[in-house]
Amino acid sequence: MLRDLFSRNREPEGPSPEELEAKRREEVANKVKLAIATDPSFQILTPDGLQWICPFSGTRIEATFGYQDAAINHLVNTQPWTKGKIKPLADLQRLRWAVWLRDHLREDQRLHHLANGRWLNPLTAAWVPLPGAVGGKITAQVVEQMAALLAQSPESKRGVEAIKPREVLEKAAEEAGSDPSGQHVVISEVHGHTRVSGAQESSRTPVRMATDLDLAGGILGKILSPMPSVPGWRFGALFEPQDQIGGDFYEIQRLDDHRWFVAIADVTGHGVQGAMVVVSALKALRYAIKSERTLVDILAKLNEDVKPDLLDGQFITCFAGILDISTSKLECVCAGHHRAVLMREAGTVMVERVGERGPALGLIRGDMFKKALKPRTIELAPGDLFVQFTDGLSEAMDGNQKEFGERRLIGRLLHEAEGPFEEMLQHTSAAVRRFAMGILGDDATILAFGPDLPPEEDSSH
Repeated sequence: MLRDLFSRNREPEGPSPEELEAKRREEVANKVKLAIATDPSFQILTPDGLQWICPFSGTRIEATFGYQDAAINHLVNTQPWTKGKIKPLADLQRLRWAVWLRDHLREDQRLHHLANGRWLNPLTAAWVPLPGAVGGKITAQVVEQMAALLAQSPESKRGVEAIKPREVLEKAAEEAGSDPSGQHVVISEVHGHTRVSGAQESSRTPVRMATDLDLAGGILGKILSPMPSVPGWRFGALFEPQDQIGGDFYEIQRLDDHRWFVAIADVTGHGVQGAMVVVSALKALRYAIKSERTLVDILAKLNEDVKPDLLDGQFITCFAGILDISTSKLECVCAGHHRAVLMREAGTVMVERVGERGPALGLIRGDMFKKALKPRTIELAPGDLFVQFTDGLSEAMDGNQKEFGERRLIGRLLHEAEGPFEEMLQHTSAAVRRFAMGILGDDATILAFGPDLPPEEDSSH
C-alpha cells in the first residue's frame, strides 16, 4: 500500500526512450511520404516497374505490389541521407535503364541490333550512334551509353512497354539486307565479369530470327484450345498477336461432366523467348489441371513449374476459373490480371467487374503465393456474358498517345453484345484497331462465355 501511495504522489514522467524513438520515426516517415509524393527523384522505378530505386544510394528495392510502402520502409530504416546526397534526376533516369539492361541484355534479342558503331534504339526503332560498340562488343561502358540513350528518349517514361518489337525487327531486317555482317553481338563484362553469348546466338541475324518467330508462332497456333461445344452455353475467343507470335494465351479444358477450367494469361516480353514461355506455361497448366483438385492449387502448381522458365523480372498475369455448367457458378481468381467484365442480361446492374487482384505468376513462391490469391464465386444467369481480355486492347493508343481505356472497351462490348457472339469479338477488336490507326502495341486476346437465353427469348439470332 505504501508503494501505491508513493506511486500516486510521484510526478508524471516524460516520454520513454521507446516513445521518443517512435515519435522520431513517425516524423521521419511523414517527411519521407511528402518527398515520395512530390519529388520526382523519389519516384524512379526500373523500366519494368518491379523495383524502386533509392535516390540516395541507387539501391533497388522490390516493389511488386506498389513502391510507396517499400520506399518508405527502406528510407525510414536505413536513413541514407546521413551517408550521401540525392543523385541528380538525370543520373537516376539513366540508372533505371542501366540496371535493367544489365539484367536483360544477354537474353533480350530486341537489344542486340548493332551495325557499324550504331545501335537500334528499341524505344524509337531508330539507329543511333554508339561509338563504344564498334566490332559488336558490349562492355559495361557501352551499357552506360545505351542507358543514357534510352533515358533521353521521349518514350522513356513508359518503360519497357514503349519498346517497339515489330518496328525494331523491320529496321534490323533492312540493315541485315544491306550489311549482313553488321549484326554480330558479343556481350562481355556487363556485370563486372566476362559474359559471352554462344557462337550460334551471337551470329543470329534478324532474318534468321524472323524464321524462328514463324516457327514459334506455328507451334503456338496449334496448341491453343479449340472452342468447346456445350449445349446451352456459348464460348468464344479472339487471339491477335502483335507480331508473328504472341505472349498471350487462353485455355479451356473439360474437368468432368459438369465443370470446365477457363483461363486467359499475358506473358511479359515478346519474341521467341516470350513464345517459348507461353508454350511451357500451357504445358505446365495442363499438367496442373490434371494433378490438382482446386483452382488455387492449380495456379500454385503452375506458379512453381513456370518460374524456372522466366527471365529475371519476367512474370505472367493470369485470370482463371472453374465453371460449373450444372449450377452456372464460376469460381475465379486474378493472379496479377485486371478484373473481368460480367454483363448482366437482367437486373438493376448491367455491368459488374469481377475479381480481386493477387500476385502474378513467377514473382513469389510457395504458400505466400497461395495465401495471396483471393478466389470469388459468382452465378451466371441466362443471357449473361462473362468477358476477360488482355491489356493490348485497353492500352491501345491513338496518335496523341491516348489510351483506348477499359471504360471505352467495356462500352464497345456492351454495344456489340446484342449481335452474334463471334461478331461481338471481331467488331470490338476492329474498333480498337481503328482507334489505334491499325497498330496495336501489344497482343490482343478476348475470352468470353455465358449461358444461352431460352430459345423464345434469344434475340441475337
